Amino acid sequence: MRPGAAGPGAFAIGAAILLAAAALRIAGGWNDLWLDEIWALQVAPLAAAPLDAFTRIHHEINHPLYTLWLHAAGDRGNWLGYRVPSIAAGIATVAVAGAIGRRRGTAPAIGAMLTVGASYVLVLYSSEARGYAICMLCAFACFALLERHHASGGARAGAGYALVALPGLASHVLFASVLLSGLAWTIERGLRTALPAREIVRRVALCHAAPFAALALLWLVDIRHIAIGGGASSASWIDAYGTALAFSLGTPLDPRAQLVACLLAVAALVAGLRILRRERGDPRAFFLGAIVVFPVLLALMRGSDVLYPRHFLVAIAFLTLLGGLVLGSLWEQGERSAAAAGLAAYLAANGVHTVDLLRHGRGQQGSALALMVERTQGPVVSIGSDSDFRIQTSLDFFARTLPAAKPIAYHPSDRWPPGGPEWVVTHKEPLVPPIPNETLLQDGAGNRYELAGVFPAAPLSGLHWFVYHNVRAQPPAPR
Repeated sequence: MRPGAAGPGAFAIGAAILLAAAALRIAGGWNDLWLDEIWALQVAPLAAAPLDAFTRIHHEINHPLYTLWLHAAGDRGNWLGYRVPSIAAGIATVAVAGAIGRRRGTAPAIGAMLTVGASYVLVLYSSEARGYAICMLCAFACFALLERHHASGGARAGAGYALVALPGLASHVLFASVLLSGLAWTIERGLRTALPAREIVRRVALCHAAPFAALALLWLVDIRHIAIGGGASSASWIDAYGTALAFSLGTPLDPRAQLVACLLAVAALVAGLRILRRERGDPRAFFLGAIVVFPVLLALMRGSDVLYPRHFLVAIAFLTLLGGLVLGSLWEQGERSAAAAGLAAYLAANGVHTVDLLRHGRGQQGSALALMVERTQGPVVSIGSDSDFRIQTSLDFFARTLPAAKPIAYHPSDRWPPGGPEWVVTHKEPLVPPIPNETLLQDGAGNRYELAGVFPAAPLSGLHWFVYHNVRAQPPAPR
């Protein structure tokens, strides 16, 4: 693929795509904070000094760079502003994807912006108060800078790569996949193009010495101490990785559809690698490392059964980018019907989940609490649940946002009153449909609870909530 001159029409299309991507990310953030964001807000005050985010909060919920922002922002309740850095980073990521594609031509630039901009996964994590969006922005920027450095050998792009890698690593440990992929590509390209050993060493030192020194330091002070908790996943790395590949195409929740989407994602990867092989810079080593080798390796090194598709977010992002380059290549080769059909299917599949995000957000916990407060007849809202930590953490947070709300009495699972709490909340992970297991619950004491409300979450982030009302507490039916 060779870059061609981009006329005013191409720039107008790119600007329109960027505006649409921005609108999706802003709208995607316009909903309730969910458990992980609330939890991150709770631990942020522990970072009394900037270094504390790296040396004191040894838990997976801590994304150091974002923890510093949450600490600086302070306690503002259910505030959209917590998500502003992620939204800005997500919008910038679409622009960088266009720049990466632009080196290959106008159609690849537009294709990359479309797939990255419309990706449900990237919209989701670009509208959440966590470190993922900044991590992805730095990942794309690092690839663009390293590609430029390999093309010219110039020190400016190489130093830029090293500089941008530092906030990427500080935003999330997932960025280690990018560092490893970049190093592998630098060495592989140097050997493949028969660069002198001294030049290979120079490029490795210029681009990778500082980021890997930072990674080693972060390992010593934080990563090796990180505790993993709060999750309930017991998926194998194969299941989680396969689901991540499937969601890079926007798969439905049906397991059979996910299998088909996973196979299609593998086909897209193979097609993309074949296209990259024809490029002068041939970045196959980087994409193979970032999509397959190093995300899987890091997942295996976690040593935990709490594994979600988001732990393969680097793989999803670069496979999404590669898919856009494939579509652009097909368009430039005259296969416009195939490119248009592939893009239409991609936009439709991702659009379904994006609509769910705009409708349901990440679980509507505030609305669930409002329902319980409104329908409680007595002076106190009595609540129990199937997960003390997950449910109580959110309830305590949203209780502060309801004006003139009745006080909430949360009953831990081992201390329910004899007649049971008035309300019971159960939950499910958002990788399954929001369908309750039953419409009538009964606890160990024989108290019965009737389903009063379902509060779905969009896939991958958030929790489905199911609210049940104690039958004894319900007002008698009118005669």
